[in-house]
Amino acid sequence: MENITRLTLMESKILELGKKQHEKGYYGGSFTPGFIRKETEYSYRAINSALESLIGQELVEKTISSTFRNDALVELDTYTITNDGILALEKVESGTIKIIGGDQGFTPPRKYESSTNFKPWERNSPTNNPPKEEKAEPVNNPDLVQTVKNLEATLKIITEDIKAIHLKIDRILVQAPQKSEVKVPTTNIKKRKPRFINADRTLHRTMVLDALNTLGSNHKIVLADEVKATFILKCEERGLPPKGLTQFTPFLKRLQNEGLVTLKRVGCRDLGIKSQGSRLVVIITGKGEKFLAKQRQSG
Repeated sequence: MENITRLTLMESKILELGKKQHEKGYYGGSFTPGFIRKETEYSYRAINSALESLIGQELVEKTISSTFRNDALVELDTYTITNDGILALEKVESGTIKIIGGDQGFTPPRKYESSTNFKPWERNSPTNNPPKEEKAEPVNNPDLVQTVKNLEATLKIITEDIKAIHLKIDRILVQAPQKSEVKVPTTNIKKRKPRFINADRTLHRTMVLDALNTLGSNHKIVLADEVKATFILKCEERGLPPKGLTQFTPFLKRLQNEGLVTLKRVGCRDLGIKSQGSRLVVIITGKGEKFLAKQRQSG
């Protein structure tokens, strides 16, 4: 990140949107190319190019999430700003990183592309209409045809299975007693217990708090980057992968929401660091110390 001296205007705007989502989101605030297009009206071609550049500079991370759309499971590319990306924005504001170039998203493409890649006022432009001679012709691909047929057959089987499940549910509902026949006691109703954190998540929380406690015994102020580095070493000592390392700051935020740590941004000058911007300081709370002590006793 220290080698970055300039960003394009589009890259800086994408980082600003990523920071806003980061501040809103409980799990780090991810965003998609569609969200960027909605907020800026850039073309998808320009957005994807800028995102690849930001990923290469480690200012943005790419993940793949799954969701249901039109009763089908689809995968979506989602992006999250990194801690280096937030620091880069601070350097932009201080003038350390320069903004170059103009608004790349408003440059009309030379060749025809899908209407989804144009802004609303560009879609009806005569220069964006595809020439008749460039109309795509159907390709005779036997393998593709067979693949489609296999998918159709699989979909048909799944549809029949779903219908059978619905019939079973309907039969169960018909045989179930009416509401008037069911007596629900009004007392002694147990409240639902909160979900327990699984052993893997508890272990990583314990190791982060242990790293923070170790650093705090030697320093009054502990930076998030120092906690991250010590956490990696403790994982290597145990032979465990540093789970959640790519999104370490959001992980610290979850610990803060659980009351185990306190996060605070402090200016570099106040910390005695010769640099612009600020650093994230981590402080273990009384609840965090009790949690760590309990895990040490049980371990």
